[in-house]
Amino acid sequence: MTGPSRTAGPSPRWWRLARLAMLACLAAIGGLLLSANAPRLGDWRPQVVLSESMAPALRPGDVALIGPAEASAGQLPPGRIVLVRDPARRTGSYLHRVVGYEGVDLVTKGDGNDVPDFPAVAPAQVAGQVRLVVPALGLPVLWADQGRYLPRALLALATLGALLIVLGAGREPAPRTARHTRAPARHARRSLLAARPGQGLWPGVR
Repeated sequence: MTGPSRTAGPSPRWWRLARLAMLACLAAIGGLLLSANAPRLGDWRPQVVLSESMAPALRPGDVALIGPAEASAGQLPPGRIVLVRDPARRTGSYLHRVVGYEGVDLVTKGDGNDVPDFPAVAPAQVAGQVRLVVPALGLPVLWADQGRYLPRALLALATLGALLIVLGAGREPAPRTARHTRAPARHARRSLLAARPGQGLWPGVR
């Protein structure tokens, strides 16, 4: 007697695609958290954009990677975006573009602002210059700064769901099984007895 047998075969295509999508999602979230919260990446460090003063070049939620800058003697040409220390601001610093010089001091201005910053920036206030911008990777930090908890909760749920799929908590669908029917024993015996009149179960033995 044989029972159901499991047919071997590859995973359904949709399941493999779902796992790949979830892996990509987790990789993006991991990169997001690393880029937004890492204290330093070599000589570069991340800075999350929290205001629209540099839009459209830098938008809220973007992550700017800040590299070293030599601000003395006009080393930073106009057009360069710099990180300026400013204890008077809530964040302690800001990102604006160099538009000129007043003696040795830098004149900076936000792309979204109408007038340059006042007063001019002393070279010692320059903490670095923007080397690379990664759009939207700092959104969780921006949401926390704005007190927006719903997007953060949704992101956490999406991350948990992706982990469950990738780690196999939602098990991969089992392949289809092929059922083998079993003929009743009495039918098999009847067919043997009816094969030849007067012949027993063992032909040639009387």
